[in-house]
Amino acid sequence: MGSGGFSKVLVPLDGSEVTESILPYVAQLAKGLEIPVVVLSVIEELAHGRTASRRQSVYKELGRRANKRLREVADRLNRGGVRAEAVTTRGRAADEIVLAAEQHGCDLIAMTTHGRNLIARGILGSVTDRVVHSSELPVLMITPERAATYGGSWFRGFSKATEGMMNKIMVPLDGSPLAETVLPYVQALAGKLSLRVLLVRVIQGLRVEWLDWQQSSPADTEEEKEAELEAGAYLEKISETFRGAGMDTRWQVLAGHPATVIAELAQLEPHDIIALASRGGDHWPLGSVAEALVRATADPVLVVTQRKGGYAAGPGSVVAPPAPGLT
Repeated sequence: MGSGGFSKVLVPLDGSEVTESILPYVAQLAKGLEIPVVVLSVIEELAHGRTASRRQSVYKELGRRANKRLREVADRLNRGGVRAEAVTTRGRAADEIVLAAEQHGCDLIAMTTHGRNLIARGILGSVTDRVVHSSELPVLMITPERAATYGGSWFRGFSKATEGMMNKIMVPLDGSPLAETVLPYVQALAGKLSLRVLLVRVIQGLRVEWLDWQQSSPADTEEEKEAELEAGAYLEKISETFRGAGMDTRWQVLAGHPATVIAELAQLEPHDIIALASRGGDHWPLGSVAEALVRATADPVLVVTQRKGGYAAGPGSVVAPPAPGLT
């Protein structure tokens, strides 16, 4: 288990510049968390139009090319101070990505939202989308365009990989235990990378905004005021836990539809990570929040999904904050 709460990150690549654009970002993340990287290439199954011997010949050549490129990537990461290993598998991309993460002891998957072999499904791409929905591990998604903004250190050895590059993490919450499963991961990232934390709760139907630094709520009705006070108290209690661990934390209560309001907030100021659970209530499906954030802001989005029979467990070395207001 890494000292930052994570132990190893898996990065699927397909040999294209698009998927490899994530490498500078991952390098900074891995170096800051002091964890190794597994770079993976999946050779897709060929159509049954060729003879068996011909298919094997093609597989062999594709494997040779993939291994060569992955070794180059791993060598560059290793030279930059990031421990890396290369793995090549064959099969359906999404299935092999999830399986490889399990087999190699990874507890985080990092992917670009599109790649040469990632046929678009909305903004995410079909492979990325299937991995997010099928993996029991957190998945970190980033657009190639945003990933490119972290590329300055890629050819300079990452000597100061996290200095001045990763600063902020935003955490949308809705008050449910499932939404709070993201908090141990936030602690792991913010604590190790010295990220400033912004906790956000959106209340549908209210017309006002209330920030933690304001002295009073400008609510028009008692019902609105009560809802705001409850939301503010909820976020403040979580903030106290984070501040007690030495993290710079503030919170914000907003009104409106979660996907729209959070995307608008993220557009005002870019964040290096937006972390959320894949479902935190009836109004928080992955498609309407996580995908809206990727589309509208291009900020990297960390999605924590529900495990079979329960909630996703946070990194083992991190103690999750209590569920404020729910005990």
